[in-house]
Amino acid sequence: MRCPEASELVSQRLDMALSAGDDAALTEHLSSCRECDLEAEMLSRLEMLLSSARPVAPTPQFAQRVMTRIERRRRWLGIARGSVVLLLAVTVCISVFLLPLTSPSSPVGGLARSSPLISAMVGLLVRLAGLASTLLGAGTSMGQAVLGASGYLALVGVMLLAGLLAILWLRAVSRASLSIARRAS
Repeated sequence: MRCPEASELVSQRLDMALSAGDDAALTEHLSSCRECDLEAEMLSRLEMLLSSARPVAPTPQFAQRVMTRIERRRRWLGIARGSVVLLLAVTVCISVFLLPLTSPSSPVGGLARSSPLISAMVGLLVRLAGLASTLLGAGTSMGQAVLGASGYLALVGVMLLAGLLAILWLRAVSRASLSIARRAS
């Protein structure tokens, strides 16, 4: 028997998972190999020392501290998810509603170059964003009180906000274009 095999069999002997034939072969090897015999003796002493040690119980506050950390991490992940969703919604709104207005081939492209119209639209967007933020915050607070979960509620709120902003934006642009068309006629 070689020393690496003997080392593995020593561990199995301590776990009481060694067959009678392997036990006899290990005993024979240990009697002829001083190095493996020392390793077996040290592992045996370590096993006795560890088995005689009494188990250590966690402090009473341990579970509460762990749960607090988990809850804190869960909240931060919810905030991060909500921020990503909000950023995506803003990006989609900008790309769908603002970028086409700057194109010369756009039906309202000429309107987009009108300074008073741009000022009015920016003012309208700022007011709408403030109103939407207030409504979303109130809706989230109510949803947390009723449902107890904010992650999905924030996603639904952002989607509703994006839809509402899209409708309001289209109405404002169509009214402005109709007003300018009436003036031109």
